Amino acid sequence: MCGILGLVGDTTFLDRPKFEKAVDKMVGRGPDGRGSWYSPSAAFGHRRLKILDLDNRSAQPFESRCKRYVLTFNGEIYNFKKLRAELVRKGFEFRTTSDTEVLLYGLVHAGIAFVSKCVGMFAFCFYDQKSGQALLVRDRLGVKPLYYSVEDGRLTFSSQLNALIGTFGRLHSLRRSAIASYLCFRYPIGEETLFEGVFSLAPGTCLTYSNGNHSIQEYWDCRNNIGSFRGSFADAKRAVNNLFSESTQSHLIADVPVGAYLSGGVDSSALVAVSSRMSRKQLSTFSIGFEQPDFNEFKYSDIIADRYNTDHTEIMLDGEQYIEEMEELIHLKGAPLAVPNEIPIFILSKELKKKVTVVLSGEGADELFMGYGRIFRSAYDYRRLVHGRSEARFREKFKRHYGALPGSALDFFINQYSYWGDLAKSPMLSEAFRNESSGYDIAASFRQHFEAANGEELEQIFSYAFIKGHLPGLLQRLDNATMAVGVEGRVPFVDHRLAEFALSLPVRYKLAWRHHGSDLRMLLSHEISEKFDCPKFILKRAFLGILPKEILYRKKLGFPVPLHCWFDEVFRDYAQSCLLATDARTADLFDRQYLAGLFKGRELSENHSTALKVWMMLNLELFLRKFF
Repeated sequence: MCGILGLVGDTTFLDRPKFEKAVDKMVGRGPDGRGSWYSPSAAFGHRRLKILDLDNRSAQPFESRCKRYVLTFNGEIYNFKKLRAELVRKGFEFRTTSDTEVLLYGLVHAGIAFVSKCVGMFAFCFYDQKSGQALLVRDRLGVKPLYYSVEDGRLTFSSQLNALIGTFGRLHSLRRSAIASYLCFRYPIGEETLFEGVFSLAPGTCLTYSNGNHSIQEYWDCRNNIGSFRGSFADAKRAVNNLFSESTQSHLIADVPVGAYLSGGVDSSALVAVSSRMSRKQLSTFSIGFEQPDFNEFKYSDIIADRYNTDHTEIMLDGEQYIEEMEELIHLKGAPLAVPNEIPIFILSKELKKKVTVVLSGEGADELFMGYGRIFRSAYDYRRLVHGRSEARFREKFKRHYGALPGSALDFFINQYSYWGDLAKSPMLSEAFRNESSGYDIAASFRQHFEAANGEELEQIFSYAFIKGHLPGLLQRLDNATMAVGVEGRVPFVDHRLAEFALSLPVRYKLAWRHHGSDLRMLLSHEISEKFDCPKFILKRAFLGILPKEILYRKKLGFPVPLHCWFDEVFRDYAQSCLLATDARTADLFDRQYLAGLFKGRELSENHSTALKVWMMLNLELFLRKFF
């Protein structure tokens, strides 16, 4: 796991001291080593976090023996030993035991087609000095970040936005449409970033650069797997068990200590259970919580830690410590934070770095196996509405709960998924920005996902949209918070083979009814979810033998942060001093008079939804102060 930075194109203009400083901005991602490589037509920088083959012979940027090919690579290829053996049979010789060299010679041998054989998480640039062609590639599901810009015929890229911005001479302006996307979806959706001219390479794609021109091709997608499974539930459960076990086993491969986050939820608990059985050493586990009872899961994490005899560490976090870490993490990320729990993960990562260098985390299970019960079950609400089988009373109830009768399934999804709802109607925004935001097509990326999966069951379309649109942001949260302190976060649920299989399963295997009778005809998804149905049903049945029922079937809590409670304490004063400052960078975005009223009243300390919106506004303010 590393940080990469590079330029492909004419390098005569390059300020090398500035480039080297930019490489060192990624020191958190790679505290164990650094390297640079220069030629008249390319420049690459690398910061190394040693995970496999700790010898310096595996340092990057990595050149082939013939010096023609160069690779700078961030990530892990978990099946590299198998791929190495295949390449040896084809006549390739290796001088290291790293996955880096395997990836390099695999690309030399087969080009981008070799990536289809790779199981892992990765973002890399592969450069052919003779042809001048570069391949910029990101893993299938977006575990590892990769940002790029193409300007004046030159390609620049990096693992980290703050290393890319300002390094190559261009001053990037603010992309205001991305602000609207951030407010609605917690991060800019799709390839947009908050910097004009800078993009996030989409998961599962390859950017090919040659002679000043570039093109992007998709090399992987899972939409053709939707609903294709034809076996029994027993067959499906067996396959889920096998795939998850195989993935977990591969994610334990490391030449450094490995631990796991443990929240006490189904996903992290299953991960700890399976990992503990496979690990030769006692597994180190880590939990974080808050003083407020509704925001603390130590009771459940302790059950799993005791059951599997882990070396367990618990941390209690308060509002003052939260504030102290917030600005640092925004700077390291080069973007506003997406969710409040990024900071707890960051703090917990600092603590676990004392014991381990690799940490396993449970992201991905909710997207793959329909764990967001209310939103996935809402497809049932929508079908009853549009297929004309609902009573007038149901239509009125639907309208009261959802705010309106939707024009399309996409509108219905966006209405639920958006944190802010319709920005044009938000009293927290300035009139000018409300009018401006109405001109942005913030749903464009999700529209593509809905169209790609058109014709499938609505629950499956929701799942596909979550995998393609939501999951990369969730993974960015983990990568940012862990890599900032030299910890590699790994996500065994986010294995492309498991994702393909999960999407192939029928909805009833993932979101099962406990009871489905005529007495439910007037109920909406929030009244049904987890009471009359069971989200992630097949996962819970697969883990029945290794997890107690009090873990498997307890109500989903997520990872909430008690923001509204802290607005009764120092957080209120801090947010107010930033957002209402005379030189506030967000003055043209938000209604300052409305905000002033919020800070004087009780709503911020009583309404978590309002507190979350103000938290997002504060994030934007801190981000703009740092970068614009």
